[in-house]
Amino acid sequence: MKAREQQVMGNGPNFSIRGTGEGKGGHDEKGHKMEQLKFRRYFAQLPESQNAQRAGAFGLAAWKCASELTAMSRSQHKRWYLQSLLADSPVVG
Repeated sequence: MKAREQQVMGNGPNFSIRGTGEGKGGHDEKGHKMEQLKFRRYFAQLPESQNAQRAGAFGLAAWKCASELTAMSRSQHKRWYLQSLLADSPVVG
């Protein structure tokens, strides 16, 4: 616990490496990763992402609508086919 506290405070065993700039690449890399995580976490709240969400939702709705129209068209064709079979068959009576 004490070692972690010293590391956070900047006077731990790795302080000399940070002070000379040798460890700076790792620190920047961690900072960049943190920024990416924060961006992903709050991306949905950005105005730009709301437009993307709407477009995605609209695309999904359009896909579902097209799927339903295809199913309706298929059933309509089946209905016409079955009606034509009934009309062509002789009446037995």
